[in-house]
Amino acid sequence: AEYMGAVRDGIAAIIARNRLSVVAEMCEQLRQGDPKLRTLRSSLVTADAVVSGGIADAVRVATGLHRIRLDGMTDDAAVALAEALELNASVHTVSLEGAHVLC
Repeated sequence: AEYMGAVRDGIAAIIARNRLSVVAEMCEQLRQGDPKLRTLRSSLVTADAVVSGGIADAVRVATGLHRIRLDGMTDDAAVALAEALELNASVHTVSLEGAHVLC
């Protein structure tokens, strides 16, 4: 049982590192205006990634982004995205599942 717990913890750590790496790559693509990234939709983009992982800041300057569709968002994440979108007129559609505030 102890061995399985250690294996589970190790797998969880690998997944967390991979998630952070993917989110960092998405942030960089957004900042650079990657034309292939027209829709931001990923199960790896968590509410925490939006608020403190750099997604909201990257959205603020993204030039090729047209749609945002994210699940599992919190009110804090919705507010962070709303503030970022005040400076970004290229995004036309936003769908945030889980948030309860209207921005």
